[in-house]
Amino acid sequence: SQVAANLGIGSWFIKLVALGISLSILGSIILYIASPIKMLFGSVNKGIFSKSFTEVNEHNIPTKAVYLQAAIVTVILLATSLLPSVDTIYNVLVTMTALTALFPYVLLLTSYIRLRKTRPNEERPYEISKKNSRAVNIAYVVLVVVSLGIVLSATPVMPSLKENIIYEVEMIGGALIVIFSGIAIWNNFVKRTGFKQDKDKLIL
Repeated sequence: SQVAANLGIGSWFIKLVALGISLSILGSIILYIASPIKMLFGSVNKGIFSKSFTEVNEHNIPTKAVYLQAAIVTVILLATSLLPSVDTIYNVLVTMTALTALFPYVLLLTSYIRLRKTRPNEERPYEISKKNSRAVNIAYVVLVVVSLGIVLSATPVMPSLKENIIYEVEMIGGALIVIFSGIAIWNNFVKRTGFKQDKDKLIL
């Protein structure tokens, strides 16, 4: 407010900016709540998840899945509140965010490398490089960088070695559990239904 006063800007402008920031944050929260659930439960093949979780309301949002997400996030936040300091809580939340953002890229890059090796002559709308070996090598480099990012994002923040080991296992192990749970759910769906992916759509 002092800066605004020095520039001759009235308090109304500060309030307007604050309102804009508040609306922006509110929009971001709505996006973060709705998007993951809609992608995970609202845009999957029928039969992967229980019908009760994939059933959508008039706004095309799976309501019960939103409640499930809210319960899981609440448990996580309550668990982090038991940590010894605010810095530790912040580090844990940042690490969890980084891991959830980076792990999908590991899956994407490994899939890309596999498809470029097994189907090198596939026509693709976009290519990193026309030369297959170069594209694979670039993907390997990015995969290594992303993997390092995952490891470095989980740097020790606890006061003792034992607590740091537990912390690392929880951070990285938790993410791996989520990933392998998803793979297990998919494999179970394929086994139950005999679903086969249309290979013509695999153009990574």
